[in-house]
Amino acid sequence: MAGKPPLSGSKTPLPGMLIADTMPKSAAAEAYRTLRTNIQFAGLDRPCRTIVVTSATPAEGKTTTASNFGVVCAQAGSRSSNSPVVTGLASPPSRAIT
Repeated sequence: MAGKPPLSGSKTPLPGMLIADTMPKSAAAEAYRTLRTNIQFAGLDRPCRTIVVTSATPAEGKTTTASNFGVVCAQAGSRSSNSPVVTGLASPPSRAIT
């Protein structure tokens, strides 16, 4: 499929891979499903409306994490108020060093 990195016959995930989509039975994909379930249960009384994925430095996997989380939410197929939705990914503006 277009947009997916090739696996090259290897079972080793490539950097930035949507592991939840390309290898749905992997331990990493299961970890994303566990995260989704935990967030859903945490919002039983008051559903979570916003989830922020952040880190202290660049290139720590924020986009990969948010994307895989979005994949497992979509795979669940639930459009209830307890299902979070990934709506946008953006990098913070960089500051000029003077």
